[in-house]
Amino acid sequence: MDGNAMVRKIHQSIALCLVLPIFLTACGKVQSNTDSDIRGADVNTKLSSEIQNAANSVVVFPDRQMETSVRAAMVYPTGNITVEMLSGLKFLTLRNASIVSINGIENCTSLTELNLADNKIVDISILANLTSLKTLFLASNKIVNISPLQNLTGLTTLHLYNNRIADISSLSNLVNLQWLELSENKITNIAALSGLTQLTWLYMQGNALNTSPNTLINNSVITKHKTRGCAVGY
Repeated sequence: MDGNAMVRKIHQSIALCLVLPIFLTACGKVQSNTDSDIRGADVNTKLSSEIQNAANSVVVFPDRQMETSVRAAMVYPTGNITVEMLSGLKFLTLRNASIVSINGIENCTSLTELNLADNKIVDISILANLTSLKTLFLASNKIVNISPLQNLTGLTTLHLYNNRIADISSLSNLVNLQWLELSENKITNIAALSGLTQLTWLYMQGNALNTSPNTLINNSVITKHKTRGCAVGY
């Protein structure tokens, strides 16, 4: 082998030594990216499957009367009731059905109007996440604690007639209320209603507003609402 051939051979060997690691690294990156893509696709598929499974989950109502009333309202007498089915409901009337527990209704996340009047309900904590509600009827139940309603700031109509409510401080957040029915409860202080400037109707008959130590505060709130044109009954 002459000198020039020897030099060319050496150059080729050097070039191969330089290029081979780069090539192998690139192949590794391609493989790594491919593996990452596969793993990403698997994760997305799993997530999509979990979401679908959640939507198809069967809802169990502990209160038989509650389930019967929901089925009647949906005109769905038999078969599984799923989360997806409930999440599409906009209006639901479950009045006068001897309902005690409303567990299961938390899945009705699109509700804008809910009527639960004339039942035997005490605990309404499950309503706290139904933030799409505009109209809520809870009259003639056995409710004492209404603090779960404090985040339902979209409410424009709220009926709480004939319950066992004394503390209404949580209503101060409901600044969009236009119609509020609080008659026949145990309320003695209505200071929380002072900032509800959208009210056009306020009914509070059957409470001890005139005989409580808070009479001056109550009268001030009543006068304020009357002055701006709100119809007040007390």
